[in-house]
Amino acid sequence: MKEIDVDDIMNQIRSEVKMRKEKELSTFPSHEIEEDVEQISKSDWDDISWEVNNLRYFCDLENNFIQIGEINKTLRRAAHIRLVRSAGKFLFKVLLYMLSRVFRPQILFNRSIISSMERIISKVKQDEQITLKDDRELHKFENALKSKIQEEYSRLEEVTFSMEKRLKNLSKAVLDQERRVTLLLDEARRRLPEPISKEQIKNMLEEDHLLDAMYVSFEDQFRGTREDIKERQKVYLPYIKRAKAGTKQASVLDIGCGRGEWLEILKEEEFIAKGVDYNRVMIEQCNERGLEVTESDVIEYLRNQKAKSFGAVTGFHIVEHLPLKRLITLFDEALRVLIPGGIVIFETPNPENIIVGSCNFFIDPTHKNPIPPDTLKYLLKERGFDHLEIMRLHPLNIFEYEKDDELKHIVHRFNMEQDYSVIAVKE
Repeated sequence: MKEIDVDDIMNQIRSEVKMRKEKELSTFPSHEIEEDVEQISKSDWDDISWEVNNLRYFCDLENNFIQIGEINKTLRRAAHIRLVRSAGKFLFKVLLYMLSRVFRPQILFNRSIISSMERIISKVKQDEQITLKDDRELHKFENALKSKIQEEYSRLEEVTFSMEKRLKNLSKAVLDQERRVTLLLDEARRRLPEPISKEQIKNMLEEDHLLDAMYVSFEDQFRGTREDIKERQKVYLPYIKRAKAGTKQASVLDIGCGRGEWLEILKEEEFIAKGVDYNRVMIEQCNERGLEVTESDVIEYLRNQKAKSFGAVTGFHIVEHLPLKRLITLFDEALRVLIPGGIVIFETPNPENIIVGSCNFFIDPTHKNPIPPDTLKYLLKERGFDHLEIMRLHPLNIFEYEKDDELKHIVHRFNMEQDYSVIAVKE
């Protein structure tokens, strides 16, 4: 029987334990945990959690004791007789018992430390989540506050712009009245002591232009911004191009040009165009923008133009200001001054829309009567125009409905296009 060398067995056990310890230490993360917990990021806490899980396994000596049982297999391979195996098992159990009794307090201490660290990490992560939630709420509140401030700032800018515009119009009105008073005084000095007739007083006071400034202010408030009107009127540019109007031989004439939005669009597109209006304040605004505008009654102006001298005659929201006889005269003169192939474009409020026909049309006190689309189309056709087209524009709300649904048809009448235009050609 081969003699058992206990010292050799213990040396093998120590060697095996040492090798396993070194192997586990080589896979353990080497970076240190920062002392200042407040400076540790979320990713760092994730690493620390991973380290603590490894420490729980690494510092639990019982796990390592159990692994020593692997050495028993080595003993089995080292000896082939029953006595050796029995002695090896006995020695292993004795050694395991002794080590567990000696290191039991250390095991309990290790477990307590690891459990405390895990609770600390859990608490920190929970606090981080609360902080992140608070940060998100704070960020949301800051965005809402910024949006509200921007909204109020925009509203203030709008009010300021409106006030500046009113002050400008008021200044122009005051200057205009000052000019009239000066004219009246000069005329009175020349005529004294001769009597002054009522007609002379009317001419001196320029009664036809007393409300020019007020109507400009009215347009600014109810017509819409200059940018909005320009954007809407761009829809007519393809018709001008198709008619080959806007050249030296066939320029565009805009009657009742107002503030000159349409003339400005044509100028930007390099079309040749001119306008005519009777409001002196509006004419002054057009002149300031470098637009060619003449002060005159539109029908008188047309009568003084040569036949076949324009490629297009346009009028935006003017026909509703004229009584029927003047409207017919306007159409006749427009047909006369157009070249063959020239076009007319007349835009006006659409009374098919119930809100427009019953209320909005009458906001402007200078409006005469609303004109239904088919009526305006009929009048133009009867005065000699061809290829007539009705274009409905600017709906309050896009609303699809079936024609046989009476209720939805009524709703549509409230939401349909607020304006329309009739476009016609001179053959």
